Amino acid sequence: MFRWVVAAIVTIVVLVIVGSVGDRAATDTELAARVGDRLAAEGLGWVETEVTGRDVHIAGGTASEAERDKALTVVRSTPGVRDVNDRMEVLEAASPYGFSVTRDGERTVATGYQPSSRALERVRSELTAAFGDGLDASGLTAASGAPANYRTAVAASISAAELLESGKVSIDGTVITIVGVAKDEDDYEALTSGGSIDVPQGYTLGSETVTKPDPAPSEDGADPETSTQ
Repeated sequence: MFRWVVAAIVTIVVLVIVGSVGDRAATDTELAARVGDRLAAEGLGWVETEVTGRDVHIAGGTASEAERDKALTVVRSTPGVRDVNDRMEVLEAASPYGFSVTRDGERTVATGYQPSSRALERVRSELTAAFGDGLDASGLTAASGAPANYRTAVAASISAAELLESGKVSIDGTVITIVGVAKDEDDYEALTSGGSIDVPQGYTLGSETVTKPDPAPSEDGADPETSTQ
């Protein structure tokens, strides 16, 4: 009987631990959403936030110390926040704020702005993972002035650029534009149907001019679109 009692106690302890972890995850998500909503309402949607328990880590590039202090005040005054870890940095403002990925076969060139030094390094890593040794990211720099949800827009643009054989995906303010030639039929369908671009809130998809790749020649050298059986 003792074994059954011990087993029951262990089970209860495990369930309590699992429940506590689940509750904390839910609390983290709820608090992050609350902080994000308050920042956006104050025109500070560029602030990057990460919540652990009741502690909030904030990052991003601000144009002035006054704006930095405002962001800190908003986060610290949010109900549920216990402590704030400030990783923001004062950066020169850029306007218009943009980002682009241009592809030409194996060569890829990325230019534009990222809202913090941390974001800049993260995006460079994402670009390297996506495009390898053919990448030139020397045209990227950190600057303040990013619109809200800019990080999501950049991630969507990189994903779309991976489907191009040649062409360009760009962010100009809050407009995402795709032009170029898709790698294959599937990528063409993904790009033209909008499935590859998860346009974040506040952004629009501009003139989307994507063409199919040239058809491969048949084995006898004839044009596959004009050859007959």
